[in-house]
Amino acid sequence: MATFKCKMCGGALEVNEQMTVCECEYCGTQQTLPKINDEQKIGMFNRANHFRQQCEFDKAAEIYEKLAAESGNDAELFWSLVLCRYGIEYVDDPVTKNKIPTCHRTQYKSILDDPDYHTALEYADSIQRKVYEQEALRIFNIQKGIIEISNKEKPYDVFICYKETDENGRRTPDSVLAQDLYYGLTQEGFKVFFSRITLESKLGAEYEPYIFAALNSSKVMVVVGTKPEYFNAVWVRNEWSRYLQLMQEDKSKIIIPAYKDMDPYDLPDSLSLFQSQDMSKLGFLQDLIRGIKKVTNNDDEQNNDRYVDQPAPVERFNTNAPFSQASADTEKKKPTLVYALIGLVLFLCVGIGILGGVLFSKNNNGNSDKPPTSIADVVSTAVSTNNITETTATVTSPTSTTTAEKEIATTAPAVKPTAKAYIEEISGFPRGNGSSFVLHVNGDFSYYYYEGYYTGGGSTDQMCINGTSSEPSVELTAGSVMSQVRAVVTPYNEDGLAGDSISISIKPEYSSNQWNAARVISCKFYGEINAPGGGPINGYTTSYLINGGAYSCERVDLMDKWHVTAVNYYSANNDIWYELYDTDDGDYYGWVNQKNFTFY
Repeated sequence: MATFKCKMCGGALEVNEQMTVCECEYCGTQQTLPKINDEQKIGMFNRANHFRQQCEFDKAAEIYEKLAAESGNDAELFWSLVLCRYGIEYVDDPVTKNKIPTCHRTQYKSILDDPDYHTALEYADSIQRKVYEQEALRIFNIQKGIIEISNKEKPYDVFICYKETDENGRRTPDSVLAQDLYYGLTQEGFKVFFSRITLESKLGAEYEPYIFAALNSSKVMVVVGTKPEYFNAVWVRNEWSRYLQLMQEDKSKIIIPAYKDMDPYDLPDSLSLFQSQDMSKLGFLQDLIRGIKKVTNNDDEQNNDRYVDQPAPVERFNTNAPFSQASADTEKKKPTLVYALIGLVLFLCVGIGILGGVLFSKNNNGNSDKPPTSIADVVSTAVSTNNITETTATVTSPTSTTTAEKEIATTAPAVKPTAKAYIEEISGFPRGNGSSFVLHVNGDFSYYYYEGYYTGGGSTDQMCINGTSSEPSVELTAGSVMSQVRAVVTPYNEDGLAGDSISISIKPEYSSNQWNAARVISCKFYGEINAPGGGPINGYTTSYLINGGAYSCERVDLMDKWHVTAVNYYSANNDIWYELYDTDDGDYYGWVNQKNFTFY
């Protein structure tokens, strides 16, 4: 027979049909129960709770809505919908170890005014009602605090939504593409929310206030993805689905799915309704920036061609008006133009006559040691000054030189392509020592040639890669012993004109046999204990591992296949250690060597 699972920790609950509130024996949390006794529906309810515990709030809400429609008056189902709407996840309080709510989908609308909350109160008995009211007040205060912090944030123009790490904790290609996009947009003057950089200074603080502020203020969201599953990743979907809800209230907001190396037909159904952009298309970034400028009401003409001096504006007159200063000036100039044309014709006639006389004279007198001069012997010299080009025809005679001028089309000087670049090191976490290096390039060019060098045991550079590309980033190399990585970039325009070459370098932090400086870095990876021979294994204390204190173990009974969540990692003794909690019940395990567990 199916049993209810704790909606906080997932442990099995011991209940009977008459109970509407119980206490979990595993986490000690008092919680309300639904009024369902059908085995299949209990399974559906537990499945929905599982999705909500994994922060897949939309999936959970679909099941709760289906069950609520069938039951009609079950208070717990309507309360569960409220938890999904506000993105409530229950986590361990680091001090009391009790389960406390955190909010991942803050709204300006108070939970106390939510219609499903009022429906839950209406159908609840007196015991359930008290629990709902206490919990709603806790969530209201959390929500209030988040909004107070978010109100202090400056508004954003663009929100970049993407998946930062894969299932093994490694940085995704989506993150690299998103960072290129971030730098391209910020160089154009946009204020951009990019979590990898924007939240960098918020380590140790709750991220929700800043995400909430950025979602509400941004006029454009760009959703970056290279795989269908990355578009559907929990936190990625959480962000763009929240933005879609905001778009229903604010019609000026737009969302732009940006994909690469995948079929656009594989986009999530909700995103496939919008015009998507192919990031592999040449000129993608320029097209995107131009479109965002229109949405954010920036003046395209003021920002285009930032590396080229703009010509001075030309004053224009309405020459079609019945009478204007332009038409008056034209009337005054008519006699002068007529006289000038007549003089020019006479001047040309005289010149032709002199030329003919000279040729005739040379031919008859036999004084020339050259063949008779023809029109092809007339020398034309183009002189260009201040973008005005004159063509001077010079005719030589025994006694005089005659010069004739005429207009020709002017040509603007070619503009050299320009480029800016930097190198980023991507550490090998959680795989171990060693790094990969990515060259990021942007600027005004059609393509660029690059060379990558590294300095190893010797003192001279060794080329590791070279080639041409129009992509915003290319991978240079990967290795374990490097003292410096350097790249040279030369931009070219579409006609093959080269710009000035630039050289950039980086001194790797993680690429030596032993990292330069150990530091605790926060993370959130999921996995399971992979104990040699089935366990048990040790989890060491922070004092012993990091601070050099006395040898001590936090836990000595970690068994094979236990589910764990890593919240920090640290380099010590030429290896990586992770600070682990039990995924199922929140127990603290301490620091465990990476060799003793695997990631999902």
